[in-house]
Amino acid sequence: DAGKIEKRLAQMWRGEMSKAMRKAASMCKPVLIARTVDAPPAYPDSPNSRPGAIDQGHIIKNWEFLFDPGSLKVMIFNKTDHAGYAEAGVTTGSRKIGPLGRDLIESWIIRKGIVITDKTTSMALSSKRAAKLIVFAINRRQGKWRFHPRTMVLRSIPRIQEIFNREIAAQRKRMIEKAAMEVATRRSR
Repeated sequence: DAGKIEKRLAQMWRGEMSKAMRKAASMCKPVLIARTVDAPPAYPDSPNSRPGAIDQGHIIKNWEFLFDPGSLKVMIFNKTDHAGYAEAGVTTGSRKIGPLGRDLIESWIIRKGIVITDKTTSMALSSKRAAKLIVFAINRRQGKWRFHPRTMVLRSIPRIQEIFNREIAAQRKRMIEKAAMEVATRRSR
């Protein structure tokens, strides 16, 4: 009977593990969202830097999992263009921020309603001029980081592993019980 149970387990494996991994992925999404909300500031040396990588919520909305039920491997990714920069940071040795980055910072200034005043005249700068000054300051940063890593995924991995391992083990146990029951039912007929 052990051989029949093993054969049945092999037939059920992909479908059942796919269910377990889908369930685990849905349970892990809130973990990634929490780590995005409490991510360390991009530039902790600034008194204005706040925790969290949630400006428009794009990173939060775009966490995804790819998994292979055969090998039980999981890949976490985010479909947002700038998620990689938020996760891994930007070193001072990388390319400087150019016109596209400046335009994105300008739209951020407008969206947030930020007003930057000229120290000498006390007059508000245009959003375009304020964006140029911010980009200039970011490009001048010394040390290792222009933007520090936010490590949302890295800080989530232990909990995600725990959830996936627990769900896979529980599903495996259910599979064994189901296969044994099926084999016993067939034998009794």
